[in-house]
Parts: sequence; structure tokens; C-alpha cells
Amino acid sequence: FYESMDPAVAAPFNFEGLSLPWQVEPWRTFLEAFHTALDELSPLCVASYAFGNHDQHRLVTRLGEPAARAAAVLLLTLPGLAFIYNGDEIGMKNGEIPADQIQDPGAKGGAGRDPERTPLQWTAGKNAGFSTADITWLPVAANYPTHNIETQSRDSDSFLSLYRRLGQLRNTELSLQHGEFKVIDSGDSKVLGYVRNGQKAQHTVLINFSKSSRNFTLKPETLLGEFVLSSDSRTKLSPIQKGKVHLRPHEAVVFARSH
Repeated sequence: FYESMDPAVAAPFNFEGLSLPWQVEPWRTFLEAFHTALDELSPLCVASYAFGNHDQHRLVTRLGEPAARAAAVLLLTLPGLAFIYNGDEIGMKNGEIPADQIQDPGAKGGAGRDPERTPLQWTAGKNAGFSTADITWLPVAANYPTHNIETQSRDSDSFLSLYRRLGQLRNTELSLQHGEFKVIDSGDSKVLGYVRNGQKAQHTVLINFSKSSRNFTLKPETLLGEFVLSSDSRTKLSPIQKGKVHLRPHEAVVFARSH
């Protein structure tokens, strides 16, 4: 796709984030191959990433909440363009669509694509604040009382707060905007590690793709710097003590150090 267009003015959608299994080896292999290919093709190539859209099951439905939060860290610390399917930033999941309310004309023997197209959840009120009508085009998903924009705006540990912190980090750190990208050896076979290296700072990301906790020792050459954030709201302090890393199941963490 990149070869068939002018990379100076456009970038094709990259949908690997919708199809790759949530396992460390496929992701490590893909990231290395994808960015190597772009570097070799042209310095004008801009990467893009999308982990959800209106034709696929929602991120939380596919991965579960802990891994979906880790995926947010991955999406917003990778290079290039990041596309967020609205509702993923508050942890929306597929809705239940009764047979008599199916709207997708392509649905055959099932709900089709309607479950990921339910109304955006603004509040805990009627129809999740999306509409004052008695009946909406599609029914509101069941998790709207807790997973809505109004409620999560008041919760510093919520999905929305995590996305906002990541967005602020991405918008203020040049290394996350334009820094070089390199996959590193994290020291654990279930943990993906990579760095974004800019002129003034470097950000390092570690992502546990396992459903179990991981305890491992950092490589001597790995210089992480200060702990910035975690996808797991229970982690308030650095998960590293004396060079040993403890990551909770499906936890992603970000570190930064100045040059």
C-alpha cells in the first residue's frame, strides 16, 4: 500500500492491531518487520495504527479490560498516526442485540456488526445520555452505568483518565511524536519492550502480554529512567526495585529519561 501512493501526502490504514493475537511474539515480529520496511522504503513514510473500528468486535470484548488498557499504552506510544474507535477510550464493550432490533443489513443468522455500533455512552442516565428518545436505533450496551464519559471523567483510575494521560504525554513529548523506534530485549519472553528515542529524551515501554505476573531482571544495558505511568491503576510507584521488574498480568508501563 505504501508503494502504490505518495507517502508525502498520505498513509494507509494499518489494521494489524485488529487481527494480530494478543501475544508477544507476533507483535514483536510485526513491529520489527513493519518499521524496518517503512525505513527502507522512504523517510517520508508515516506509520499508522488502529486497534478498533465499526466492523470488528470492540477492544474490551476481544481482549478483556486489563489487556485493553495495555493496548491503549501500546497504541499511543507507537510512532505515527493513532486511530481510536470512539468508545474504546471508556472501555465500551459489545452490546447485546435482540433479534428484532438487528439493523445491520449484512447480518446473516446473527447480530452482524451491530454489537460494536451501539450508542456512545456519555452519562449514566437515560440511553447513556446519547438520546432523549424512548427507543434508540440500537440498544445501549449494558456497562453504560460505569463506563461512560461523565462518570469516568471524575475517576483518576478510569479508562478515560488513562487515555487522557497518554494523550497528554504524546502531545508534549517530542520523543513520542518523532522519536526513533526500536524493539529491545526486555529480559522476559512474555514482555514486549521498545524505546522511542528523541533528541532530548527517551521513553521506554514494557508490556506484559501474559495473563500472569512477570518477575524478571533488566538487561544491564537497559536504562529506563523515571517511572511515568502504568496501565494498571493499582501501580502507583515504580514496578522496579534494584533492577528487578514486577509486572502485573497484562500490565504496560512507561519510563522516561533525559539525555
